[in-house]
Amino acid sequence: MELSGKLTEELIAVAEPRRELYRLSDGEGLVLHIPPTGSKGWRFRYRFAGKEKMISFGTFPEVGLNEARQLRLEYRKLVKSGSDPSLFEKKKENLQKIPRIRRSSRLFCLGLMVVL
Repeated sequence: MELSGKLTEELIAVAEPRRELYRLSDGEGLVLHIPPTGSKGWRFRYRFAGKEKMISFGTFPEVGLNEARQLRLEYRKLVKSGSDPSLFEKKKENLQKIPRIRRSSRLFCLGLMVVL
């Protein structure tokens, strides 16, 4: 699947805020939200289990156009395989919050031992 779309880095950089939120679409569910505050946030819109959903990728320029396109590609693969990308992200966040104690090359995490 090709990573190109309608948007360019130049078009995004010169996009000015308006009175109302507006969106610039790159296609295949990738949109850039531009609210009146002027921030530029990446969103991926998709359908899962018959419901429309949306997940955030971060803001431009911290997340560039090519990185957002790559994330869109990865998340489309997750949806195609029957996984919900928003649940995938929540699991990743929860794993990062788990306190870890390192003891002699073993990782103890919530009472579970994982040998490294």
